[in-house]
Amino acid sequence: MATPRKLVTTSGQKLLIGREIASRGQGTTYESLVLDTKQKIVVKLFKKQFNTDNTRRRIEYLVRHRFSERCPIIAGPFETIADGTHLGHSAPYAEGNSLDQLLQKGSVNLVQAIQLGVALTHTVGVMHDENIAHGDLHSENVLVEVASDDVLIPHLIDLDNFNAPGQPPPDMVGQNLYLAPEQRQAIAAGKPAVPDIYTDRFQLGILIHEAILLKHPATGADHDEAAFHEAMCRGQWIHDPCNGGERYSALGGCPSGILGTELSRLFRRSLSLDRTFRPTASEWKEALQRALMRVFICLRCNGSFIADAYSFCCPHCKTPFPKIVIVAPAGRAIAIEEAAVSIGRDSLDGNPTVSAQHAIFRRRGPMTYVESRGRNGTYRWDGKSWVRLPDRTLIAVKAGDRLRFGELAVHLREAG
Repeated sequence: MATPRKLVTTSGQKLLIGREIASRGQGTTYESLVLDTKQKIVVKLFKKQFNTDNTRRRIEYLVRHRFSERCPIIAGPFETIADGTHLGHSAPYAEGNSLDQLLQKGSVNLVQAIQLGVALTHTVGVMHDENIAHGDLHSENVLVEVASDDVLIPHLIDLDNFNAPGQPPPDMVGQNLYLAPEQRQAIAAGKPAVPDIYTDRFQLGILIHEAILLKHPATGADHDEAAFHEAMCRGQWIHDPCNGGERYSALGGCPSGILGTELSRLFRRSLSLDRTFRPTASEWKEALQRALMRVFICLRCNGSFIADAYSFCCPHCKTPFPKIVIVAPAGRAIAIEEAAVSIGRDSLDGNPTVSAQHAIFRRRGPMTYVESRGRNGTYRWDGKSWVRLPDRTLIAVKAGDRLRFGELAVHLREAG
């Protein structure tokens, strides 16, 4: 069928059809223009075999939800095209290249990847809050725009494989690299591999894995289709740093040890065979927002990573992070070697101005923090006077600092 030069939507909007952008299984997309407003848009026209009443019902359902108005980074349909010959829809024009192209260039840093994940999980969450599954989350259905300040802005496209209660099921199965175990098993059994919110959660975990670690979760166990299928249906995260998964680092991407404990827990859950155990988009979003505050750069190798209380060396070069030692009067030394170390009267020779639990020192990657809890306060020497530290607040300290617990002065040095 020849591509029409002009089309009119069911609401009467006149469109000028331009160059072809892509042609896939269900149809072809075109860069187009709204004639009245000169707005640049994308038009998708379905192939003849998909020009059905069910397809039209599905298009009209998405148009009614107006996702692009509620969340600008969802490029969802806002007009229906059904003129008796052509069936399709128009949607916002999304700038940028596919996430797949961006990741292949290897130019995404850790902060950008986490920010991308925050935006993407928010976007998926908007759909899931309406009990609608995208159905086909993969790196070519995410277009990434690079803003002037190098912030990456994702645009979620191609909602045509969505699934929602009361709607006809989608005609197509998702992309092979992202199919959930239950979908793979359904295909093997000759049954429909219908997507839902739980398969979306599985696919979302893969997308975040690719964005942050720059590799697919099955990398290292994908030497043939059978091995790949087994890895995807195992229900285990083969890159789990707690199970030796970092050995796959040599195959490309980043070592999984850069993730920290919270994101590692979510990746274990995201690949689970227990569908209800997979993290929600909201859980991912909140964890990724916290991770943004914990990104550090190794001073030795310049590798970036997410640090927490259980990070004791650089996950890239394995250089141990420095340990702080508290040196009290008479040369007594207390090493901060654990994730958290409580300092009190008993550990400081029974000084009466020191509370039973006066301060807690906490390690987070290469940083050490003190949290004052004592009745008589914790102070730091600023070169001129003692300044009281706020209670129950993490304050960064370093070797060379002088502190005072009540009336007892100590100094900090690096363990040597």
